[in-house]
Amino acid sequence: MDNKTKKYLKNLIFESITTDMGEMADWKKMSGITKKFEKIMDKTNNLVGWNVQGTPILFTCGSDINQFIEENSELMDELKEKFGANLKWEQGNLPACQPRRKLDVKPIPGEEGDDDTIDTSYIHSGENMSEGEKIKRKLFSIVDTEFGDQEFSEILNKRSIPTIVARDRRHISMYGRYDNNKINYETHNYNGYESLQDFLKAAIARVKGGDTPEMKTYYLARQFNQNYRNWAADKKNQKQYAGKTDVYKLDAFGLEEKNIDVSIRMDFQISGERMGESFAWNVKMTNKIGKKMKEESGLRGGFLDDKIFQVSKTAQLDPRKEYGNSYTVMDDINVINALMEAIEELKSQIEAIDPKETLKVANVKQYQIKRDVNESIKNRLVQRVITKLKK
Repeated sequence: MDNKTKKYLKNLIFESITTDMGEMADWKKMSGITKKFEKIMDKTNNLVGWNVQGTPILFTCGSDINQFIEENSELMDELKEKFGANLKWEQGNLPACQPRRKLDVKPIPGEEGDDDTIDTSYIHSGENMSEGEKIKRKLFSIVDTEFGDQEFSEILNKRSIPTIVARDRRHISMYGRYDNNKINYETHNYNGYESLQDFLKAAIARVKGGDTPEMKTYYLARQFNQNYRNWAADKKNQKQYAGKTDVYKLDAFGLEEKNIDVSIRMDFQISGERMGESFAWNVKMTNKIGKKMKEESGLRGGFLDDKIFQVSKTAQLDPRKEYGNSYTVMDDINVINALMEAIEELKSQIEAIDPKETLKVANVKQYQIKRDVNESIKNRLVQRVITKLKK
């Protein structure tokens, strides 16, 4: 299956996220009863349609059926072999669960059969979602699918890059924008180590494939706040603590009880903007590292840039389409393909990093290791002098 087909099938899955969990059929109640709805999956286990009451139906998600067939000829051959020639299609969006609305289906061009309308006696409530909610759900699904899986998390971990958190409100900017003219999605994450030596040991272990020392993954509140002053990004590295808050029992002022000598901050952003008859995407990941000595009260000079990855792509919009609540930019296959291309290139940049490069950043100088000992000896000598002067 070519890359274009794979991208289209991914888009079909992203469309499915517009369905609320409350819309899902309760299969448990149907135990022992023949199911009237079954998913149609391709060889890569992607959802491409539904077998509704014995009628296989493909959903083209707004695309013309002839274009769909041309772009997915291999898929069509597979489905005809599996289900026979009596395939139907609908131009609407693909639901993630069984359809519960009247389906205005048509036979695949060139095949026998009359036009059918399958009545499932239910109007899907997802059609009433706002433009922003539709775009937001589809975009969140893309980020979760492409970056949130275990395989890519391991790729990030091996390079000491914090995992991308796609949906957690604690990590995501609540000031994002999601409409047909502009999209702005931001999330961040932190990895923390109690000492420079812990960070170095972890980096070495990752390169060798061994067990790594304990690392804490956390977030920092108010990083995206636009109403009042944000908390400093190096808050967790400050050598002080103010206890827990009275009501929610969170760390007061964002300070960390344990001293954190090394923090790696990851910021991930997807921005899109409509520019006339085109839509421009920019996908960016920035990694910053902060290191300090145990006795220091905070980072010297704050976080320093370590790695910046960025890819931009532009898609041509369909001039025949009117973008609004019923048909958003995230319904446009060209827009989706451009975003997927940007994501794939960004992931390739990250995968191209040699894990050994982290060792250069994690390297601890000899004077840094001995500094604690030297400071301790100096303090003891000073104390001895003070004691003798008192006598």
